[in-house]
Amino acid sequence: MKLSQLFTIATLLIATNSPAAIFLVDRIEDAPDELTGNGVCAATGLVGDRCTLRAAIMEANDLPGADAILVPSNVALVLTRIGEEDFAVNGDLDIKSEITITNGLSGMVIDAGGIDRIFHVHSNGNLSLENATLKNGMANSATSFEGGAVKVEAGGIFSTNEVIFVNNLANRGGALFNDGSVTIENTYFHHNAVTDENTPQNLSSVGSAVLNRSVLLFATSTVAHNGQLLTNPTDAALTNNQYAMHFNPNGINATPPASFIFNSTIANNGYAGIRSDRGFTDINQSTIANHENRGLRFSRNDNHQGELQLKIRKSLMVNNTFQDCNDPWVYPISEVDLVNNFNASTDDSCGFTGMDDIENISNPINGSLHLWGGFAPTLMLNADSNAIDHAGNNCTDADQRGGQRPLDGNNNMVSTCDMGAVEFNPLTDPTESDIIFKHGLEN
Repeated sequence: MKLSQLFTIATLLIATNSPAAIFLVDRIEDAPDELTGNGVCAATGLVGDRCTLRAAIMEANDLPGADAILVPSNVALVLTRIGEEDFAVNGDLDIKSEITITNGLSGMVIDAGGIDRIFHVHSNGNLSLENATLKNGMANSATSFEGGAVKVEAGGIFSTNEVIFVNNLANRGGALFNDGSVTIENTYFHHNAVTDENTPQNLSSVGSAVLNRSVLLFATSTVAHNGQLLTNPTDAALTNNQYAMHFNPNGINATPPASFIFNSTIANNGYAGIRSDRGFTDINQSTIANHENRGLRFSRNDNHQGELQLKIRKSLMVNNTFQDCNDPWVYPISEVDLVNNFNASTDDSCGFTGMDDIENISNPINGSLHLWGGFAPTLMLNADSNAIDHAGNNCTDADQRGGQRPLDGNNNMVSTCDMGAVEFNPLTDPTESDIIFKHGLEN
């Protein structure tokens, strides 16, 4: 992106969000700020333009109010400073105030190079990240083992829009570890993993992509191909039998995590999809598919008996080899809301037994995970699937791809919502195998 375009974005930010300060990153080196708190982004050891991402974050942390950091598009920022401290001088980028990091539509890459995680959002931090790829983050040491790309502390806030998490590794939460409040939108988690090499005693390595222990809103996003890495430069031993998304409280008597999965695709992960372990989980208009084990494993919280702990609506739990679910219907209906919510499964393990549900649905998915529109890959519905036009009319006005909901998918002259994350459009979506008609390969 040209510098003039960055100034245009800066002008818009001033008009809409009124940040306390705006920093324009103009260097790709990983150098710290020379003098924090003076409002000037000037990294030490550089001449000419001197504003690095690390220096800008250090300045923003020391200034009151909300600040914006603008990064040019199509640049790769590689972290090189080794060391553990909490002021963003070395190691991961510590967020301790309200900061927005963004750029143009072409995106930027922040590469940790396997030396540390990328962002550490502290209890007083609030990070909004837009148009970025977070890759090669590492939290695999005796003292840093949570969140390969991002760790959010209790009280911290983190949000994304058009962000990719790829090839990150940790002992707990391969890409994201959350003890705070996280909002994920238009985001793609792929090829992240966990290892048990440095996991502390009495803790297990869980959540190959995400470990949520607090509040998570996960919308219009995809989690796929986690449990494995694209590259493994340290030859870490990967833990292959973990769920891609794990929701678990921080202790037996801790407050249960609240996890909301909406208009999203959880598919093709190495082992299994979602594990809701003593948390409160709401899955709506989503597709959980194509895992060798389960799509969903649910465990009740005995400290909250009689309270609603699991709700699934307008969703597909399909093509998971062992089971689609682990029979959550055995729990009281006051704790699980599964029936007559327009859900479908390819077996009878989820408890979708109402008149509006479909158990043992036949052949719901057309082919593989591909970019059928929107930011992240999705799974396309078969044109003749019973999931099309079978979810009533009370759905949102857009699917995961941003396409219109509801549509007349089965050509009966009535627009009705489809089950799952994608609303089938008979005018534009393929009716044949995606191997022949594919819009593009996944990232």
